Amino acid sequence: MENKKKRSPVFSIILPTLNRDQLLPRAIKSVLIQTFGNFELIIVDDASMDNTAAVVKQFSDHRILHYAHAKNCGVAAARNSGIRQAKGKYISFLDDDDEYCPEFLHKTFLYMETAPEPAGFSWAGQYLFEDTVNCETLVTKRHWQPSLKEIPDQFELFLKSMHLGTGWGLTVRKDCFDAIGLFDETFTVGEDTELLLRLSEKFNSLPIPEYLVKVHHHPGVHLFHHVLQQAVIYEKILQKHHDLLQKRPSLRTYLYYKIGWWYYYGNNRRKGRKYLTKTLQAEPFNVKKWLIFIYLEIFGSGGISLQRRLSKRILDVYAKIFCPLKRICR
Repeated sequence: MENKKKRSPVFSIILPTLNRDQLLPRAIKSVLIQTFGNFELIIVDDASMDNTAAVVKQFSDHRILHYAHAKNCGVAAARNSGIRQAKGKYISFLDDDDEYCPEFLHKTFLYMETAPEPAGFSWAGQYLFEDTVNCETLVTKRHWQPSLKEIPDQFELFLKSMHLGTGWGLTVRKDCFDAIGLFDETFTVGEDTELLLRLSEKFNSLPIPEYLVKVHHHPGVHLFHHVLQQAVIYEKILQKHHDLLQKRPSLRTYLYYKIGWWYYYGNNRRKGRKYLTKTLQAEPFNVKKWLIFIYLEIFGSGGISLQRRLSKRILDVYAKIFCPLKRICR
C-alpha cells in the first residue's frame, strides 16, 4: 500500500529554480514539513550556474524528484517539464524564493475535496515578507476572493480583476491541463496570468479563505516585473485570444485601456496613445476616459498620480451632470 502511495501521490508540487541556491533550501524545507505527507516535490533546475544541484542533494527524501534542463528555457518551460512528470491528482506551484505554511497541502486538500461544486483550480491568501540580511519582516497579508455577483462571467472577472499568479499557492487538478494545455512558453513573463485566463474560461475556481503561502521580497532578482512588461503581457493576451475577444467587444476595449494606461505609466506615449485612441473610438462618449487621455498626454507618467487624485472628483462631476442628462434624453 505504501509503495502505491509513492507511485500515486495526491499532490505534485512543481518548483522551478534558477540560480537561487541560497534561497532554495527554505522553499524545499517548507514542503517537507507539510502536515499532509502524500506528495511528490518536483524540482526543475532551468540550467542554473550556481550550486543548485548540490543543494538539492542535501535533502535525502524519496519524495523529491530533481530534473535539470541542459539549457535555460524559461520559467514556463520549467513548469511544463514538471507537469509532464507529475503523477498527482493535484498540481501545486511554488516559486523558489517563497514557502508554504505547514498546513498548505492539508487545507487545500480539504477544501478541494469538499467543495459544493467541483473546482478545477484553487488559491489561498499570502503573507508578504520583506527580507533583509539579518531577518524577515511581515509587511502585510492579502487575499483575493472574487465576487461573481458583480461579474457573473468568470473569464471576464479574471481578466478585469486579475490579482493571481503561481505565488498564491495555485493548485490545479491535473486533468484540467488535458483540456486547456500547458503554460504557453512564448510568454517570457505573465505565463501564469495567461494560463489562469484559460482555466477560468472552462473550470470553476475555489479561493481558499485562509493565508497559506509566504511570499518573500528580497534584494535579489524577483519574479515581479516592470509595468512595461505588464503591457506586453496583455498585448500578447489580446493577440492570442483575438477570436474570443472579438465576440466580447467590451472586454477588448477594456484591454485597450489597460494596455494604453500601462504604456503611459512606462513613459511610452506613442504606444499608450495607440491603445487609448482605440478605447476612445470604441467609447466616444466616455467623458472620464477622455479626461484621463488628456491628463496622460500632458503629463505622461506623472499624469497617473494626478489621475488617481482626481478620479473620484471626475466621477462625482460625471454623475451630477451627465447622468441626469442621459435620463432627460431618454
